[in-house]
Amino acid sequence: NVPPPEAVWLSGEGNTPVQAWIYRPPEFESTRRYPLVLLIHGGPQGAWDDAWSYRWNPALWAAQGYVVMAPNVRGSTGFGEAFYNAQDYGGKEVVDAISAMDFLKTLPYVDMARVGMMGWSHGGYITMLNATTPGHGLRAAASLVPVTDLFFRLSLKGPGYQQNFAAMKDVQALPFENVEEYIKRSPQYQVEKLDIPMLVHVS
Repeated sequence: NVPPPEAVWLSGEGNTPVQAWIYRPPEFESTRRYPLVLLIHGGPQGAWDDAWSYRWNPALWAAQGYVVMAPNVRGSTGFGEAFYNAQDYGGKEVVDAISAMDFLKTLPYVDMARVGMMGWSHGGYITMLNATTPGHGLRAAASLVPVTDLFFRLSLKGPGYQQNFAAMKDVQALPFENVEEYIKRSPQYQVEKLDIPMLVHVS
């Protein structure tokens, strides 16, 4: 028995509509309060859509007793070219994820004292930046194979190298032209702001 997810709309950065899915546990009771996991997909050119996966499956998380929110933050596919091209390393997409937290606070069945966030690859990058943003409201986080340093990212070759140019486009400068902005958007330089447990997995 897989309960169908609910589609909701958030007000993202610049009041841009951002779609998200909410998965509730089987035998959900509206009078109870549930722990929540906020899942951020990788890519960022990807989306939470009508698909089944053994690895990233919000319905399986919900089956363990969690409420799950899976937002399609800026850069996600399926919402038009302008939304897709609005991916913003450490910018709009992070604000979109923060707006998801603001929305969750309005749900009476979510226990905001038990809220975690998890992301893989670019989603891990967004998770790390959210967890180091003051007032994030998280209690724990997990970041899997994330980008931690945009300076290092720009030195990579091979598959995914096109993301190097995306980072430069978003910052609108080469690293030596705006060092401060690259540092602000690189999670490893924000570690002193981390005030919750975080699992970081690298491969």
